[in-house]
Amino acid sequence: MKIYENELFVLSKLLFTKEELDTFVLDPGRICVKNFNSGYSYIHNRSELDDLMNREQPFYLINLSGSGTFTFPLDFSKTEAILSFPVHPEICTYYKAFTLYYTAGKFGRIKWVLSANYKSTAFLLEDEEDRLMVDIKNVISFFPSVMKWIQVKRGNLSKATNGIIQYFTKTEQLIHGIDILPEFQYSFYLPEALSDEVTTIRFEENAVDRMHFRIPNSRTGIEKIRNEIDIISLITGGNPEYLYLPEIRPINDASLLLNFPLPYKKTSYQKLQKTVNERFTKGVFEYINYKLSSLNVLEFLKSEGFFHNLLIIKSRSENRIFPRGLSALKFVKLYTEIIMYLNTIKEDQSILASLSNLELRPEFIGYTSDRVIFTKWLNSKCTHPVLFDLFTYTFNYIKSFANLDSDYLLNDIDYLRKREEVHTLTLNHNFDFVFHLKLYITLNAAQEMVNLLLKKIVQPEENLIIIRWLEVIEHCDQLSKT
Repeated sequence: MKIYENELFVLSKLLFTKEELDTFVLDPGRICVKNFNSGYSYIHNRSELDDLMNREQPFYLINLSGSGTFTFPLDFSKTEAILSFPVHPEICTYYKAFTLYYTAGKFGRIKWVLSANYKSTAFLLEDEEDRLMVDIKNVISFFPSVMKWIQVKRGNLSKATNGIIQYFTKTEQLIHGIDILPEFQYSFYLPEALSDEVTTIRFEENAVDRMHFRIPNSRTGIEKIRNEIDIISLITGGNPEYLYLPEIRPINDASLLLNFPLPYKKTSYQKLQKTVNERFTKGVFEYINYKLSSLNVLEFLKSEGFFHNLLIIKSRSENRIFPRGLSALKFVKLYTEIIMYLNTIKEDQSILASLSNLELRPEFIGYTSDRVIFTKWLNSKCTHPVLFDLFTYTFNYIKSFANLDSDYLLNDIDYLRKREEVHTLTLNHNFDFVFHLKLYITLNAAQEMVNLLLKKIVQPEENLIIIRWLEVIEHCDQLSKT
């Protein structure tokens, strides 16, 4: 087994709640890869272990040795809690023991952490690496995934995962301040926790999410959680008709518990479009109208890093430095269209802004019999261009198709433009649909153009990204003339 220090930090952060206590790591085999400064003290030899034996103050302990934790000559009355990665489960009468299971990627890095009673196969479906291992034309390639599915359903997590994690605590709670019912299953995806500044543990009952527990991994994470609390409180105070919002309960001044009293369903882009598209769109317009304001266009583009991207595109285009396979002609044409649009923007020009979620993806969207729910508001902003959430959702929905068809995209854009809510925004706030759409294209096309420039080789199908943006710009020009 190999574990990285940032992974160790996130795992212990979930469970070690007393920040004033020191944490010691038993790592005689030096299996922890130092890629993060956790501030933990590592025990590699006997003399360091002797020092820990004589310690008078309470502390937390992490055991990476592979040996039984309680075989070490330590004064466990001073050990507040223990996180261990044993080969076989241990038992100790001094502590309440919780057993977790983890899956690992091909490089040995921890991916999913699951409760011992976990029987939902959702984590198998969400695992991109597992999906890539399956060859539709090769029946044998399905066998490992099918066997994992069967083992999970049977409750044999030990045969469907890569190892166990044990947590020993002197309290009755896995997480301080949360009473976890025996029937609750829980899980979290570690790579997401490492990249998002916030770890989210999902508690499920009968394969339905019932609670989300957020733990900050940094100062930025604390700010994001506070932002989510403020946004959910704002929307809840407006008594929404189409939105279903979780109950919120701050814990430990920094963490947050989201409670979902009503069960809800999650599904794919295509099923969302077929099942709850109207309800979804009304729900988005509902929170958009809670907080309308104005935003300077050029300042917005600057804050989003657009002008930095533009300098890269300008330099590469003028010096004709393109990766192999990139359609330079189409690329330069798109760059020209962006410059032409920028030239129409006045220095003091403002646009209509509103509350935006910024993460309307199927994994964060659910629905009940009569409402739609957005489960993540961590990165939401109170001042963001109107309709950017719906533009993003529309473009990503089309991307989810195996064959990209611009006609679908243009039809969805026209459907949005003709909605009554857009007409109301136009009448009451001089909202310019085409200008906002072009702003969205300018910002996002520039980012995708830089992504293409950073590749050594561009695949033929990747040039379709440029063609798609050009087709939407041409469509905008036609709408401007009508």
